[in-house]
Amino acid sequence: MKKRFLVLAYLGAIVAPATVRKLTAKTWTGKISTLYFSGDKEIAYYVFPGILYPPEDVIRGFFGPNQHDLHLVHYGHKDYDPEAAAIAAARHMQDGGYQKIRIISFSMGDQLLHTLGKCLPEYVKDGRIEIVSIDSLPNPEFIGDGYRIALTLARPLLKALRFLGGTALEIPCFKRDECWRSPAEVIEQLITLPSWEYDYVGEPIFLCVKAVIKDSRVFYDPKDVVDTFDDAFNCYEDRPSIIYFNLGGDLANIRDEATAMGYYKVFDNINWEF
Repeated sequence: MKKRFLVLAYLGAIVAPATVRKLTAKTWTGKISTLYFSGDKEIAYYVFPGILYPPEDVIRGFFGPNQHDLHLVHYGHKDYDPEAAAIAAARHMQDGGYQKIRIISFSMGDQLLHTLGKCLPEYVKDGRIEIVSIDSLPNPEFIGDGYRIALTLARPLLKALRFLGGTALEIPCFKRDECWRSPAEVIEQLITLPSWEYDYVGEPIFLCVKAVIKDSRVFYDPKDVVDTFDDAFNCYEDRPSIIYFNLGGDLANIRDEATAMGYYKVFDNINWEF
């Protein structure tokens, strides 16, 4: 009897709240942090991170924050919902009154672009959004075969773990890249990776997408990324450039200022359209 009571108590206190939230109206549990406020309304930068969050001091070094506002989208510790995050980001851009938007998306951050294009039709139509996409992962075609198979097989187990873990997994209990993370947000990101739900490649929504790719032992297949972006965006006369960098190493390079490697090298070589 006692064991049954403990099980029911666990289901009611830990499993039920997260399950009810999933099944009812969607509410975004993330936030948008302003890393630098300049007061300038001409151009604003928005960073959409992937599973790894670039350290905030490194992000500030990328984009010349003394000139423009700089914002970082945090997905939240309870859920990973690219659609809700994109809607919140679009509202933030509109409320900010910015004339032009520059977006830097890392890997899974690309999943926000599908919804963002629908939420900001006036920006898209007028060519007032520019994107630099790093290590793009908008759909499973971009994932290396070995990783894709492993994720597909692990997906049911991850879903079961997320369900049974409930609100206990939503506690931010480990720190990565100077940002506190919860097991729930990472598990949900891994669950969405083998999905096509947020794919935008089939019907391009932006006129100036750039793929910035580093060729090394990474999660995605660099050749597939180049081929897919080439197919996706060659329908435009003024075709967006695909910038290919062989940086070597891994995401640790994002901190490597001393040797002029990593993403600092990427942003030193990008020519923005506006």
